[in-house]
Amino acid sequence: MPVYPGAKIYNDKEDSSADLGLVFGDFHFSLLAVKYETGDSAAKVLEFYRRPLSRYGEVLECQHGKPVGDKRRTSSGLTCSDEQGNHVQVKGSPDSSSDHELRAGTPLRFRIVGIDSSDSGSTRFGLVYLELPKEK
Repeated sequence: MPVYPGAKIYNDKEDSSADLGLVFGDFHFSLLAVKYETGDSAAKVLEFYRRPLSRYGEVLECQHGKPVGDKRRTSSGLTCSDEQGNHVQVKGSPDSSSDHELRAGTPLRFRIVGIDSSDSGSTRFGLVYLELPKEK
């Protein structure tokens, strides 16, 4: 996905990016993530990413792990949390951001733009690609 115009890599005490992958026979797991920061509003960042995310399917908007609006699930089965049973949790929570996010893809292969607007002076956001193993 494209980098938001003017955004800079967000460096904190933890790593600002991750690139993990594991393949063993039919078992496939992949995680790509990077954190950014911008002076623009969270609404502008979310609006910017709607179009690029739509390349991967319907875009689902979530707030604190709950859908925003009437759409609760995409036609591919993607939801705002682990209610479909894929057991994805970040920091003990089924949603991947503390505030607002967009998701697109399928329950086993999806992309997330997660907003953390806890810092009033800037908007921090993460871009995540997640491929989960198929359950047998």
